[in-house]
Parts: sequence; C-alpha cells; structure tokens
Amino acid sequence: MENAKLITPNTILIGAQKAATTSLYNWIAQHPDVCGPATLKDYAFFAYDEFFNQGLESLSHIYKKEYNQEKIVIHGFVNYMFFEKSIKRIYNFNKDIKLIMSLRNPTDRAISAYEYQVKSQKEPIKTFLDALKAEESRMEENDYSTVADLTYFNHGLYYKQLQIILKYFPLEQIKVVFYEDINTNPKQLILDVYSFLEVDNSFTPKFKTMNKTGEIKNKTIHKLFYSRSPIKQKIVKYLIDPIFPLEKRLKVKIFINEYNTKDKARVENTYPIERAYLQDKFKEDIEQLEKLLHVDLTQWKK
Repeated sequence: MENAKLITPNTILIGAQKAATTSLYNWIAQHPDVCGPATLKDYAFFAYDEFFNQGLESLSHIYKKEYNQEKIVIHGFVNYMFFEKSIKRIYNFNKDIKLIMSLRNPTDRAISAYEYQVKSQKEPIKTFLDALKAEESRMEENDYSTVADLTYFNHGLYYKQLQIILKYFPLEQIKVVFYEDINTNPKQLILDVYSFLEVDNSFTPKFKTMNKTGEIKNKTIHKLFYSRSPIKQKIVKYLIDPIFPLEKRLKVKIFINEYNTKDKARVENTYPIERAYLQDKFKEDIEQLEKLLHVDLTQWKK
C-alpha cells in the first residue's frame, strides 16, 4: 500500500455502472479503518492515460489530505471492470489488491445507464432501441467516452468481464455483491463487505443513497455543468482547470449532481420491446455467471 512516501489504494471498487457503487463506496468509506476520499470514487486513474501518466503521486496527493493510518485505502471507478487495459494496470500496480464488484440485473442496469446518459446530455440518440442498435458500431470507435458511457448491452455481460478479470486475479480476491441486496438488506451486505476487508464488522454506517439517475431539478444549472458546447469546454480547459485542483472540481461536481437531482417515480414495465430483446441476449451470460459464482439469478431472467 505504501512505499515510504506514497499513499496508494489496497482496495478498488471496479464497477459496475448504475449498480449503487457510489452508495456502497460511501458506506465503506465511513468505516474508521477505511480511508476513502469522495473524490476518488469515479476518478479514472487506471483507465485514462492522461491521469495514469501523472503517476501514483497524483493519487497519493489526494489521499494524504485524509489519510490517518487506516488499514484500508479504497479507490473506485465504475468502468474498470469493463476494460482489460485497466485491470492489467491494476494488476501491475498491486497483484494482491482486493477488488469489489457490484452487479445489477443487466436489463435494469442498461435502462438506468441509458436514462442517466440522456440526463447527462451525453446520449444524443432519442430512443433506447435505436441506442442499442447503434452499440455494435459504437464499440468499434476509438473514442474512450463513447465506448465507456454509451454502450449498454456490453456492460451487462458480467461473466464475460469476470473471465477477463480472472486472468489476473483469483476469485478469492474479488468480492461480488448485488444491487438487489444493497437495496433490500444493506446492513447484512455491508457486514459481509467489512468482513471481506478484514475490518470490524460491528460498525454501522449511515445508509445514504447516492448518485440516483432520478430527474433534473433545475435544467439551467444542469446545462451549465453538463453542456458539451465548444465555448464551455474552452472555459473549463483554460480558466477553471488551471485554477482549481482536480479534487476541488470533483467535489463541486458531486455536490451539484446530488443537489440538482430529485427522485423519479418508477414506472413498471418500461421499454417492453427493449426488455424482451435484452433478456434474451443476456440469458446465456447470466447462466454462466450463476455457475461461476454459485448463485441463483432467476429473477434476472424474467
């Protein structure tokens, strides 16, 4: 974890997207034996060349502001499990590191991810079905953001992703949890995670739900922060980025996202055509995942 000067992670929450990873990270980080700065949840250090090339010093710099000899130093990014390049970098960094994965019904996850990207103004395609049809070509693009954020089916192939991860790490080093358990039995879930991390599992965090897809409260505020206009990008690049350190920018982004999101009423049986399509496509991968993890995922296949 440490090499004289550097404070670096010994545990990483590697995904998946829209599977309550922000809430889980927050609950883990509340433990007194865990150092987990909020700004290092979804800081893509091992994924983005721009960040990775800055070296471990850039991670250590953020940790040092909060580190107080905690046993566990945690970091997270929801797309690590999706890219072998990231997993390989993590392995080369620390082959003994502990990994945590949160998995969600892949059809529900895909829908939530699509709605989130629409809300974030990253998804230009107006219907979910058309976005799914565009996925094959999107997967072939060289643009990292497109492949990482605007592909919905491939992110749900958990068995396929785990097979790649298991090329580098044994299953014993990976704690797999399920979104459904996070929602229905958070106390038992976090107890199991604390046990995996070998910290006192009698501690009970405050179970706050974070980073909901939800709905936008104020569209003007949302547009100000999420607009991808060339003018806004230049302002950020030449005025904001040079003045404000990365961790401060990330804190502001987290605060604005939480403040400007309200709950969205659930509508049953949304996207019936897309659901039927995805459930059929996911079936084989789910069955393979059941065998690998020795779990019953019948509800995911309905």
